[in-house]
Amino acid sequence: MKPYMIGQIVEFGYNNGSTTINHQGKIVTADNMTSLYEYDIMDEKSKILYKHIPENCVYGVVDKIKYCENEKTQFYCLTLDDYATPSFCSFEKYYFGSIPMIESLVNIIEADKRWVDNHSQFIQAFKEYCNGNTGVTHNVAYKEMSLLEPVSVYTSIKIKTGFNKLEHLNTWDCNYYMRWEQAESEHIWIKHKDRYFRCIKANFTDLQYSGFDKEDTYKELIFTMGFPGIVDISSNSVFNRLFVSEKIFENAPDPIYTEIFNDIFGDG
Repeated sequence: MKPYMIGQIVEFGYNNGSTTINHQGKIVTADNMTSLYEYDIMDEKSKILYKHIPENCVYGVVDKIKYCENEKTQFYCLTLDDYATPSFCSFEKYYFGSIPMIESLVNIIEADKRWVDNHSQFIQAFKEYCNGNTGVTHNVAYKEMSLLEPVSVYTSIKIKTGFNKLEHLNTWDCNYYMRWEQAESEHIWIKHKDRYFRCIKANFTDLQYSGFDKEDTYKELIFTMGFPGIVDISSNSVFNRLFVSEKIFENAPDPIYTEIFNDIFGDG
């Protein structure tokens, strides 16, 4: 939609003399200079006003999602092995979180002798990243991939539900029946590699499971078979440490817990 209007949040490119840097910001003024519009755009994250940005350097309006990027906390995409794929396949899975959130996962793995040796490269790569080597890679699904990539975080909501139950199908289409007394979930919208992700992080109270068509034999959840440390089980609380991809929605539907349960059961 052109010309763009004052107040719209847009993506635009700004040339600093040697390279073009991409930004997002709000159009403050719009002037029709001859046949081409020029815009003054405020980057609300850095509080910098970019003046006289030509129309051909504005790439488009930022969807219908309200732009409210967190100015205090930078989020990252962490790529790890996907334990929910069949054991004869190898795929990666995206996790999202801040450096402190990711550090808590690293610390849990490093402190557990069951996991530390198999994930020493991941642990070392994270330490290198924190020491300034932002280009560090690690091996995921038998290929070298960037450890962390910065992402943009948009508006979030929280949903609290009471007792509920559902049927979860694992990667082999085998069913687990899940039930819980209460769930508190947080949903955020993330832009990564030109795609928008609605992501979820949840905390379950008294989460129980029953497997393979035996809905009447619920058991306390005391194990996970997904990537180590992602899902924490403590007392009667079960939560995932990092956000996982849920789905893209315009409105807020019921939470989708599939990827969290995949991290619990892996390929089992």
